[in-house]
Amino acid sequence: MVDRGQRKSGFWDRLVSQWKANKTVYNPPSTIRNFYQNFILRYLSGEDLTGVPQAALKLIRDPALRRRLMAEGRVAGDRASDIGETFLKKLDEKAVEVYSDADRLAAAIMSEATGKPPVRR
Repeated sequence: MVDRGQRKSGFWDRLVSQWKANKTVYNPPSTIRNFYQNFILRYLSGEDLTGVPQAALKLIRDPALRRRLMAEGRVAGDRASDIGETFLKKLDEKAVEVYSDADRLAAAIMSEATGKPPVRR
């Protein structure tokens, strides 16, 4: 088996990558589901979610705290594919930003609700 890091990205790799992006990043319902699934998975792992509503309100009222916690939740390698054309590239970047922000917002709310640092993935 060839290590993925040793071979060049071919047509099928790019095609699958674009298909995955279309099913997640470019799909608004997927962003919403992903946001809620972050809470569901934390609940299923035994996390106490009783503080989530208060934490969400606090982050709505305090943009500086929200920005700080969301910045702490940033991960290296947030995907932004290079499609080539300026308009599509900007659209792609915005879609990735919105999708990633939903993840970071969920992590910020959980951080505020539980008093634990945001989870990095």
